[in-house]
Amino acid sequence: MIEEAVKTQNVLFIDDDSITNYVHEFLISEQINYKGNYHFCINGLEAIEYLKELAINNEVESNFPDIIFLDINMPELNGFGFIDEFKKLPINLVEKTKIYILTSSLNESDKVKASKYKEVNGYLLKPIDATILICIIETQTTL
Repeated sequence: MIEEAVKTQNVLFIDDDSITNYVHEFLISEQINYKGNYHFCINGLEAIEYLKELAINNEVESNFPDIIFLDINMPELNGFGFIDEFKKLPINLVEKTKIYILTSSLNESDKVKASKYKEVNGYLLKPIDATILICIIETQTTL
């Protein structure tokens, strides 16, 4: 286990692959012993519904994500579709959230497309390393 004091952020992982989600949950809960809030959604549509539900239940201040790790290729609503819908949320929420593309896509056009979204702070390839995960959560670094 990496013994680091990790700044508390609300983190949302959006990925349709159950093995990837298992690995991310292991990294965040066991390897870096993260004590903050984190949530998993299996596609962009589920994630948008989750975020809207937070608003309905008045949980925006306590649970709205500061950081989103977003896969690109997912059913129902892919990563780029998610970002397009995310931008329709109240501007104060959109601006406070850092989105990191976390994908297995080696397609250069995906990277170029991601770079055109001002909401995207980094483009990372899976699997994410625990050290990088800590760095992003602690500092919300743009990569």
